[in-house]
Amino acid sequence: MAKYKVWKPGDAVLCSPVLSMDTETELIVDHTIPRVVLLQVYDGKDVHLVKWPDIPAYLKEFEAWNASAIFVFHNVAFDIAVLDYPDFLIKAADEGRIVDTMYRFSLFKIAQEGFLAQRSLQHVCKAVLGRDIEKNDEIRLTFTRDKELSKEHLDYAAEDPIDTMDIASALEPQPTEGTQVRGSIALDYISRLGMLVDEGRRSTIESTFGNMIDGHLQILEDNGFIPGKSGNNNVMQEYLEMLEKLYEVNLDRTDKTGKIKTSDAALEELGAVVKTDPFINSYKKYKHLNKMVKTYLRTDVIGSDGRVHTHFNCLVISGRTSSSQPNLQNLPREDGIRGIFIPTPGYYFAAIDYSQLELCTLAQGIIEWYGDSVLADKINAGVDCHKYLASLVFNKNIDSITKDERQFSKIANFGRGLLDLAA
Repeated sequence: MAKYKVWKPGDAVLCSPVLSMDTETELIVDHTIPRVVLLQVYDGKDVHLVKWPDIPAYLKEFEAWNASAIFVFHNVAFDIAVLDYPDFLIKAADEGRIVDTMYRFSLFKIAQEGFLAQRSLQHVCKAVLGRDIEKNDEIRLTFTRDKELSKEHLDYAAEDPIDTMDIASALEPQPTEGTQVRGSIALDYISRLGMLVDEGRRSTIESTFGNMIDGHLQILEDNGFIPGKSGNNNVMQEYLEMLEKLYEVNLDRTDKTGKIKTSDAALEELGAVVKTDPFINSYKKYKHLNKMVKTYLRTDVIGSDGRVHTHFNCLVISGRTSSSQPNLQNLPREDGIRGIFIPTPGYYFAAIDYSQLELCTLAQGIIEWYGDSVLADKINAGVDCHKYLASLVFNKNIDSITKDERQFSKIANFGRGLLDLAA
């Protein structure tokens, strides 16, 4: 069990070149920032536990004594938010002085194994250190400002910053982890702030879509296909088999059952029939409209503040971010969906497209890590890197690369294989 000291104003704060920090909060509700109950700090020897009324005083003195320190977190975006975004931690992130073991581990796993299953502190501690962390919900979920913390609460809290420091020491620093840290803080802030919804426009589009869905449902039901009822698969299979014979086409089937596939991509094999056949056309449009309503137009995706608070996953297998509940990174261009999300009064949306942004980021990371990069040289020389890679792949002069060949190379450029080229 970790030894710790409950800090009180007037006591000395911890001071070290590297410090691990963690927080315990009240229960998290929706997108709101939970109230911090306890701050834990570890310098490699001692643990300080700082109760919520004393945290501002501790941080003020802590900043003065650790102006150039490296700070270690596991999910820094959360901790920095509940601490109300201290300026010295924002500065540390900008200067690359924050280590986030969640992203260090994630980058390591993706680089070594090409996949990522979990990244909780409990999982990472077991995977890296072989150490089991007991996560007792009767303790973990009962931190509160409303009553004095028990010894069990303090004992539990003291362990996490030690585990976090040990993980950081056991894992080598990873390329681009500083970028992941800064991105996670920014995206978490955006998520909590939310995206304002034009309720009038949302309601109008929802009503319009509802009427269109009703029209397509009528056509489906006239052909015996009733969403939510049994027997629909048989109706669809019989109809598609009829179209196969009528238009003399062979539709893709599943290997396991031999049934005709009904995905949008599979139905595209019918070509123009998709648009001209009333049943198939209504089936596709019904699915599309229903998805738009469920994903973007239902009121249950909107918070009580009239905003949508999408969740960002700052690091997926591809190295990019993703967005869900709902997905605001990939809003459909059609149907007016984008128009329901509006800027806060007094602010504007800015559409910004950086040229080869992902490649520039990767190249800079490679330079910081290895000292030089072929990719960086090409970018600085004004070379189109997608065409450059295509010229290597297709063994052609870069000036003769076609649009399709360039597009093909983008797949590889945004994949893991580019690390070899960049180095």
